[in-house]
Amino acid sequence: MSHAYLWLILALLALVAELFSGTFYLLVLAIGLLAAAATAGLGLAPEWHFISAAAITLAGWLFLLRRRRQLLSSAPAPLDADAGATVEILYWQDARHARVRYRGTEWDAQLSSRIRPATDCHFEIVRLDGNTLIIRAVEE
Repeated sequence: MSHAYLWLILALLALVAELFSGTFYLLVLAIGLLAAAATAGLGLAPEWHFISAAAITLAGWLFLLRRRRQLLSSAPAPLDADAGATVEILYWQDARHARVRYRGTEWDAQLSSRIRPATDCHFEIVRLDGNTLIIRAVEE
């Protein structure tokens, strides 16, 4: 059996292991082993098989590591896109609950603080709790 077939068998084993693990690291290893099979198929010396497998695998792993760090360091998207938007108070239901108009629709709203502010305030959304907008007063 030639060296190229041995490298191909190792690449297939790494590929099967990749299917069970679900990471891309074994896939990169399989690609590196395929590079070794290619150098063996070209008839190069066995040390070139190892060099090509190691170089391709290490380059791929470094790429995956850098890509993973980029994804982890990117700022997460805001969970509540409505936060900071201004609402119009239609009427107060009690001391902390109101009916507001937001995006052309009426919503239930609840104050984030326990004390109802003065009437000359504007209100903005803090977060969304189910179907209820949590709002706070913004002084002018």
